[in-house]
Order: sequence, then structure tokens, then C-alpha cells
Amino acid sequence: MKSIKQLPKWSWVVLIVAVVAGVFIWHKNSADSNLIDNVKFSFSGYNENGTVVAVIPPEDEKKIAIMQLDYLRKKDFVDKSTAKTLKSLIEDANSINSVNTSTLTDSEKQILSTALNFKGGMLETKFSKSTNLHNGEKITYRWKVNNEDIPLKSGERTITVKGLKEPETLTAEKIKQKVKFKFYGLDGSGNIGIEKNEFGDADLKFSTANNGSLENGEKITIRVTTDSAQLKEAGYVFKGAHEFKLTVKDLADAKNVKNLDEAKKIVEKALADENKGRTTIEPTGKWYIGVDSSRDSYDFMSTPSDIKELTSRDLNSKRIIIGQIAKETHHYDEIVGGDDVEYEFVNYSFDLDLSDNTISVDSADEERTIDNVKLDGLEKTVGSDFSPLK
Repeated sequence: MKSIKQLPKWSWVVLIVAVVAGVFIWHKNSADSNLIDNVKFSFSGYNENGTVVAVIPPEDEKKIAIMQLDYLRKKDFVDKSTAKTLKSLIEDANSINSVNTSTLTDSEKQILSTALNFKGGMLETKFSKSTNLHNGEKITYRWKVNNEDIPLKSGERTITVKGLKEPETLTAEKIKQKVKFKFYGLDGSGNIGIEKNEFGDADLKFSTANNGSLENGEKITIRVTTDSAQLKEAGYVFKGAHEFKLTVKDLADAKNVKNLDEAKKIVEKALADENKGRTTIEPTGKWYIGVDSSRDSYDFMSTPSDIKELTSRDLNSKRIIIGQIAKETHHYDEIVGGDDVEYEFVNYSFDLDLSDNTISVDSADEERTIDNVKLDGLEKTVGSDFSPLK
């Protein structure tokens, strides 16, 4: 047997080429099997509430799909010709999501789908943690290959969280400056609403006592309710007191309603119509005005104290109630017991155009009559919901 030194020169050339080719093939297969090293990571969101996603390069996804296809061919799930066609379609595509299937049969599409949908089946990917991340935190990303016949390696990488934005600090004073509140309605029965909210994505909730019976010049406390999880997601952190003060203003004066007398005449006519037979009606001159909240748009998740986002309807019109207390005497025979006296609050609701403070008389709608055997008792009941009107 010849020694290595005795080999002819051409044999040396063949040997060198074979070694180089072997190294190249080994290197290529090794590189293809360690594709986890090529994965890119994208961080988004805010510090303490960041998220991460893994992005496998499109070319690597195509390589993995072809590995899956080769395995199907090896197990005779697909014939050689079909496998070649499908492999060519995958290689020609920009990504596994844009493979042209227009020329394939239904069975070929099914095979292609099996090759392309390797995530979660043949290849499981998982982060040790992917939400509520903070800058500088170290997390792991793992690949688990569930098919030993596919030349793809399981693996793990440790990555450092970076690039998350810092959340904005919210305070009651900043909210007071940047959330535009508006008072609307009538003095004594006014409301407050939100005209513009720059922190809408933070899902802040606002409330105040006596909303619906506000008076000009009154100082009210606005309370802010927050959801810590929603705040973090929107990129905010709240510090300090959850309340601030505002002074009520810009509410219309009921005395300035242009055609108030026309509305009063409707109530007076209703009283006169009852003044007949055995019943005597005596108006007391005690007039009241209030807001008909039953006609407002209603949110079943809210309470009267909640401050809501304003609609054009809120700003342009209001349903109001105007009424008068009257003494009502029912005359009976002495045998029955004589006269029976009670007091009633007869009232109508009207549309009030807030742009010019004018009542729509045509919109008059009789409301429920409130009564009591005592005048002071009725005044107390009516006064809890309505304001005196002179």
C-alpha cells in the first residue's frame, strides 16, 4: 500500500477539494440547524409594562418550511415531483405568507400548508416572560424542535430588554389643565361634562357630588378614579392626590329664559281645567324649575355623580320641568266627612334650546303630579329635585 507521501499530485487535489466541500457542507448544515441565532427581537410599550415579540427572518422561515417538506418527502407523504414543485414555490416567495398557490390542487395545498405551518407544532417557541417588561431585565427565548428527523436544533437565547419608553407622570393638576370640563344647563340644576380629554387612552373616570344641581360660583371637588393596569398600558403613572377643585360657572339663569311665561301659561291652564265640579284649585304662586334627567341619554354603568363625555345633544338642548304647587280642595257632603284638602305639584317638561335660552312650547309634556296633604311636606319633596322659580 502506498504511503500518503507517494500519492500522485492529482490525488492531493481531489483530497483537498473533498475536505473543503465537506467542511462547507458541515458549516452550511450547522448554520441552518442553529437558526435561532438569527432571530430578531422587537420591544414595544413603556418601562415596567413593555412587551416583546420574536421575528424569525423570512429566509429562515422558508428554510424551516423546506425542512418540513423534506421530512414529508422522506416519509412518503408527498411524491418527489410534487415536493420539488412546492419547494420551488417556497424558494421563490418573499415569505412563507406569500407563497403562490394558484396553480396547486387541493391536496397539494394541504401538503404545502403542513410544511408552512410549523410554528406551534414541529417548532415550539417560548419566552420566559413577554409582558410587563422593564429596561435592563434579562429574559430567555427558547426553541423546542419536536421532530428529531428534521435538521433543526432546539436552543435558548438570553436577551436584555431595552428601548422601552418612560411613562408620563400624571397629577391632578396636570389633568385639571389638559382635560376640558364644561358646565351646562341651568343655574341651580346645572351639570358638568367633559368636552375634551387628552388622556382618553388612560380611561380616567371623573365624578363629583351633586352633579345635576350645580350653582354658579359653587366650588366643587372633582374626583379621579384610575385603573393601574390601564394606566400602565397607556404609558402613564399617577402620583399625588386623586382630586382637584373647580368653580361652577356659565350656567344659564332660569330667569332669563325668553318665553318662560308661555310655559307657565300651559301649567296654569292645566290647573284651571281641574278647577271644576266638587274640586277647587287655588294656585299658591310657588313655582319650581328643574332638569328632566329621565330624558337624558343614560349609561347603565354610571351614576348621577359621574362626569361623562359630552355629546352635541347635551350642549345644544336640555329637557326641563316647570311646575307650580296648588291647593286642591275636594268638597264632600258633611255625611261623607266634609272637605278634603291636599297640595299638588302640577308640572310639564319642555325642550330648552341652550344656544338662545328659549323653551319649545310645542314640546310640552305633562309629567307625574306629586301631592301631599301638607304644604311644607310637598315643598320639601319638590325642593329636593327642583329649584324655586320666581
